[in-house]
Amino acid sequence: MIVGLGRLGVVEKLLEAGADLTIVERNEELCRAAGGRFQARIIVGREDDPDTLRSAGLGNADMMIAASSDDDVNLAVCKIAKTEFKVPHVIAVLNEPRRRAEFVEIKPPVDAVIYLLTGKTSQQSG
Repeated sequence: MIVGLGRLGVVEKLLEAGADLTIVERNEELCRAAGGRFQARIIVGREDDPDTLRSAGLGNADMMIAASSDDDVNLAVCKIAKTEFKVPHVIAVLNEPRRRAEFVEIKPPVDAVIYLLTGKTSQQSG
């Protein structure tokens, strides 16, 4: 599952690799554009709303990538995925690398933090 369409390159790469994706995004225009471009299930709704995430199937997801353009939303989604839904693999795409500590201090921490602006990744062990 991908939460947020802030980073379309992430979606493209996963679909090219054959991933079966569900995307949750609050912006209806982005969802319409993505619907015509990607073969994925697209849910329009608040990315940080547990009910939206439950309806989208987060409870059955093997992996969740928080990739919105808003780090506050990404942080909230990572917390929800880890604590409420017990998603085994949670990845955060950061817009502001200086906020990394907030993501790795989640208990349990996210599994990986990706900085697309700098091309760096930070793998968490656990």
